Parts: sequence; C-alpha cells; structure tokens
Amino acid sequence: MIFSGSSQKETTKKVCDLLDNPVGDIAIDKFPDGEKTVQFLDNIRGRDIFLIQSLITDADFMETFIMCDAARRASAKRITLVAPFVGYMRQDRKTKPRTPITARLVFDLLETAGVDRIVTIDLHNPAAQGFANCPVDNLYGSSLFFRKFPDVDANKYIVISPDGGGIKMAEAFSSVIGCDYGFIPKIRKNGQIITKDVQGDVEGKTVLIVDDMTETGGTLINAMNKCKEAGAEKVDAFVTHSPLTEEGKKQLTKWDSNGIVLTTNSVGVKHKLKTIKVLDISSILAKAIKRIHNNESLSELFEIKGF
Repeated sequence: MIFSGSSQKETTKKVCDLLDNPVGDIAIDKFPDGEKTVQFLDNIRGRDIFLIQSLITDADFMETFIMCDAARRASAKRITLVAPFVGYMRQDRKTKPRTPITARLVFDLLETAGVDRIVTIDLHNPAAQGFANCPVDNLYGSSLFFRKFPDVDANKYIVISPDGGGIKMAEAFSSVIGCDYGFIPKIRKNGQIITKDVQGDVEGKTVLIVDDMTETGGTLINAMNKCKEAGAEKVDAFVTHSPLTEEGKKQLTKWDSNGIVLTTNSVGVKHKLKTIKVLDISSILAKAIKRIHNNESLSELFEIKGF
C-alpha cells in the first residue's frame, strides 16, 4: 500500500498510476496551533507500507515521524520511507567544536519512529548511509539525465564540478559519457570564498556542470561564468535537487540562453523558469517500490548504461 505525505502528492499519484495501484487513503490535518495529526483511513494491519515524502522543511520531518508512528501502531508489517530528497545531510561531520552531526540524527529519528527501510535519490554525501542501521537505497539521479540524453558526443563534452566536493559525481558522469572531467577550486580567505580558474580543458566544448543540490543558484551561475570565460562554447547543468529560494530563482534567470539547467521534481516544486527543465522521478521510484515489495534485487537500478 502506497501513501503520500504533503510534499509529494503529485509524484505519488504518478507512481501509483505506473504500478496500477491506488493511492492509500490517509488524513493529514492540523490543530489550530499548527500541530499535525495523521490517521490511516485504510486498514494497514500486516501490510507492506510505502510512504512517499520529501524531507525538505521541519514540518515535513515532523509529519513523516507522525506518519511512521501511526503506521507502526496500526501494525503495518513493514514501513519503507521513499524520500526523494532528505534534508539535513550537509552536516555529516564535525567541522567546528560543539556542533551536531544532523545526518546521523535524522536516520536515528526515522528509525525510532518506525522506518524499516529508506529509498532516496542522491544523498548529499553517499557515505551518510553508514549512519543508518536500516537498509538505505541511494538511487542515482544521473539515470534520468542519461535517459534524456542517451547519445552524448564524448569528444565535445567535459563534465565540471562547481567545487571540490562534487568531484566524485563529476567523475561518475564522465565515466559514462567517456569524456574528461574537472572542477572549479575554491578557497576561503578572511571569511570570503574566492573562486579560482577552471581545472580542465573547456575551450570550445559543451560543459556539463553537475551538482546534487542548489538553493541560491550562486554557485551554478559562478561556475557557468568561469567556464564561459575559459572559452566554453555552451554550458548546461544537471542538479538533482533544487529547493530554490527567491534569490535562487532570480539568479537562475541569468543562465546563458544557449544552455539549460536540468533538475528533478524531487522536492515537489514546479519550476516556472524558462532556463530550467524538470525530469520526472516517478519511474525510478515505481521500479524501486515494485522490486522491494517483491523482494527482488535493486542492482539494475544502479546500472546507468542501457537506459
């Protein structure tokens, strides 16, 4: 049985249509002070439950904890959280004294609430899966990109990470395309972030900037400008998650009209900018749900070539 949280109702409907499975009946209400309450209107005793909800805002997290607790108390056999986007993953280690590791905290809270398994897409740091005691399936958003562009000319392409932290993602894309990759180094000086020149030969090529997330759009725009200055013919971007702020929407209107920014609907937001094209995650979520329910291997979902 598949149920939707407040953040992914449209995606849940698409997933259920693909699986020829009805959307489960659940009531999510609020008390006058904003406190949420949940009731499963279907009988879920002994059932395999899938909750589709992106964890973007604090309210999303609390709603998910409540849904999981309600499902557990209603004697669901297994609770799988399908969370295309999981927030609080950037704080995955202590970089300063007296700071939290929220990535670990999130998994602890979800497991305490009753989650037996988690399905997500492109965690900010894939190594954060190690914080969870339950199985975590971290699917690749890149599979959607290669469905859209199955035949990319490797000789004309180069993949660039907009910072040093995304080199692994850039390397993964380049290995599938068969092209070179590079990155744009940054240093912090006197509290200011200084961007250096592009490391990689972008002259006369189409650059694909890849990143897992953008909010303000500043890093993407800066990377595009650096690549254009270095002689790139065209600059595209693929960003898995885009919970854009108002500043982010404003920044991405500046994207060069020759290129496009591809993202997914992992955060359930409909982007209306002409510079952004949205790829639908419903198909890969539906495949994951079907395979998990049937106790089948998910290995095929991690194979990028052949899509």
